[in-house]
Amino acid sequence: MLSAICSLEAPEAAEALVTHGSLIARSLPRETAGVVIALCDGSYSPTALADAAAGRPSIQQKDNAYKYPFNLFSNAFQENPKLLRLILSHCRRNQCVLTPTLRRTLLELTLDEWSAAKRTGDSHVERTRHMEAMMMLSDHHDIGDYEALVIVQAAEFSDGEMLLYEKLNMVPMLIEQYAASGTERARRQMLAMCERDPELCPEVLAHFVKMYGDKIDKEPLAEDASVNSDSDVGGLLTDIHEALMIIRDHGELPP
Repeated sequence: MLSAICSLEAPEAAEALVTHGSLIARSLPRETAGVVIALCDGSYSPTALADAAAGRPSIQQKDNAYKYPFNLFSNAFQENPKLLRLILSHCRRNQCVLTPTLRRTLLELTLDEWSAAKRTGDSHVERTRHMEAMMMLSDHHDIGDYEALVIVQAAEFSDGEMLLYEKLNMVPMLIEQYAASGTERARRQMLAMCERDPELCPEVLAHFVKMYGDKIDKEPLAEDASVNSDSDVGGLLTDIHEALMIIRDHGELPP
């Protein structure tokens, strides 16, 4: 049936796949995906498919070729999440028509693979999916920031949470996330927030003091030991000092 569909012009092929796509995709998933991708990115033509099947070079697609919305065909791939992610990823890269719901589906599937790679120690896939997810969250397309936040929280994708807290200006949540991270970069971000809004300083300072206490509890210093400014403890002391200076400069502490 798929070979017969491939001989049709784009409107008839699209109509046939809308009707029979789920059935065909069960037996020929990747082949069906190839035809759907061609319809969605505007490269479909019976001649091009015939050339590809025969190993002949095909004429490049026209710039004004109609791109069919993928939501017409998405139900055919619901039982194959890996293939669905590949199609959605291709559509996103090639600026095909994707609804906000499908963009969120792509984010969910990408984070599913990121999480699985993290559990199994596949660092290459973990890094790749991490990068892809961050690009999606930074995209100007309407993915729905609040809906995306629910997705990244469920996946425990902390970098994505911080990015969305910044976009949504959710300052208390952002400070909590930075504090939970505790890295030097996160602390510098907290200090930058204090510079912009000095009223945040007491809260940030309290987090720094707690970090310092936790660090000392885990790695007690000898009474006569000196603190290296390049060490974690030294870095925290420097950040505490900077936070105090910001508070003093804004008149909230006596000099």
